[in-house]
Amino acid sequence: KKMMAASTLYREIPFSFSLPASEVYASWDHEKEEQVLIQGVIDCLIPTEDGWILVDYKTDMITEDVTSDLKSKLIQRYETQMNLYKQAIESIWKQPVKETYLYFFAKHLLVRVP
Repeated sequence: KKMMAASTLYREIPFSFSLPASEVYASWDHEKEEQVLIQGVIDCLIPTEDGWILVDYKTDMITEDVTSDLKSKLIQRYETQMNLYKQAIESIWKQPVKETYLYFFAKHLLVRVP
């Protein structure tokens, strides 16, 4: 509903930015800090008055029934990716991401990522 009501949508937005390796890899323990290039394509951004809504589409084959356990597993699987996308948007566009969602086509399932 939010996508349909939005006056503007941004789709398939390529991006690249760099982060210190220690922010990307929890196990990074080298003395010298290195930069890691992060690249991706953001499926959908919806601008709002107080920030962005980020939606990432997924084509995973989901055969299980939709439960809170399944949703938790899916969030955990994509949490790092979504956090990196959020950082990229906020760094490049200088506006906060206020909501983040995964949409799974296999079950027509929309999952909010905290």
